[in-house]
Amino acid sequence: EDSSEQKSKVLILATLVEAQLLTSLFLSAVGLHHEVLVCLDSKRRHAKGDPFYGISSISATSDPIAWAWSQSILSQFNSCGDKRNRPVDIIIASPKAISSHNVGIGAAFADTIICIDED
Repeated sequence: EDSSEQKSKVLILATLVEAQLLTSLFLSAVGLHHEVLVCLDSKRRHAKGDPFYGISSISATSDPIAWAWSQSILSQFNSCGDKRNRPVDIIIASPKAISSHNVGIGAAFADTIICIDED
């Protein structure tokens, strides 16, 4: 087996949505497949009639479809199978999106963790 083809799992932490977006644009530009796990910002103000009013993060109760999708991506990322065939090797997320406060699994098997901002 050629060790030069072995892939690492990389978790990129970015609290600011702008940092997540710019990182995603850069990775797309250089042709690296990745996934971005969004987390709704608790600082963002929504009107009382807005469906996002009072939501501080993606959870099973606030947005079950987005939560289930992010859990699926994290499960693929955490997969202990053959590293060459794993579909998700790079995840961009806020610390809140992958924490236990999100009522789900986290990114437990990252080989490398990169912090873009320190908010």
